[in-house]
Amino acid sequence: MNTQDEVISGAELVARAAALVPALRERARVAEEAGRIPEETVADLQEAGLFRAVVPKRFGGHEVDFKYIPQIFRELGRGCTSTAWTMGFLIYHNFQFAHFPEQAQQDVWEERGYTMAPGQVMPSGTATPVDGGFELTGRWGYATGIQHGDWMLLSAHIDDGDIARFFLPVSDFEILDTWHVSAMRATGSHDVTLDKVFVPAHRSIRVADLRDGKGPGLALNTGPLWRVPLLTLMVFGAVGPLLGAAEAMLELVTEILTNKVGAYTGAKMQNVMPVRMRLAENKVRLDAVRGLFDAK
Repeated sequence: MNTQDEVISGAELVARAAALVPALRERARVAEEAGRIPEETVADLQEAGLFRAVVPKRFGGHEVDFKYIPQIFRELGRGCTSTAWTMGFLIYHNFQFAHFPEQAQQDVWEERGYTMAPGQVMPSGTATPVDGGFELTGRWGYATGIQHGDWMLLSAHIDDGDIARFFLPVSDFEILDTWHVSAMRATGSHDVTLDKVFVPAHRSIRVADLRDGKGPGLALNTGPLWRVPLLTLMVFGAVGPLLGAAEAMLELVTEILTNKVGAYTGAKMQNVMPVRMRLAENKVRLDAVRGLFDAK
């Protein structure tokens, strides 16, 4: 079993994420132009231990308190929204694997103590029961971070009408070049397809069990983190990068206005009353969001 000597606290992981902000800002344009997160950034997050944040301690993870997870993504969002969005998904998708059977957890965590797994929520494909597992066919959209993934999480309809969650090696998929969204190209949220690909039974879980905290893995992972409802983690995980981006935008606009002068008047823009009013209005709105976020 993968283990490590150091278990890093949630507060320390937040601080490490914050320390990456300058580098993330420098690489943001490169990420957008390349249509993927730079490998240097991925390496920085790995070195900081962020991918182990929601991995069980028995596999060498940090198993941090839930409250720190959105804060990590918020800090990353202050540097590069695409990085926070993409890497945030890859970090907190580890949470889902803790609900799967023991063999599934060993599949994803045994080698290095964390996985980088894109995921798609909508059940776009079909899963046909076969001997020892299922055969999956379909097309799934928005596979954010697929260029960096080793496994892929997805949902599919089973013949009996139920919906289950599965995971497969990224190498099993055909990746379609479908994602060219302005200012979000770096997330690499391309479509993926499968055509009659076998998945062993232990790499599946009923969506209802995952949603309701009844997965077999929770008999092994018993800490307070694993009692957080999946949808709660998903919602706050998604809000973190957006709040961080808004905070960075306000910071950068304020900095620009400090030095910018009117072309005709020569007056500093930070002293122009309509500008000050709009800036103050947006700061108040952002403060309100911060209050709600921090009170979670």
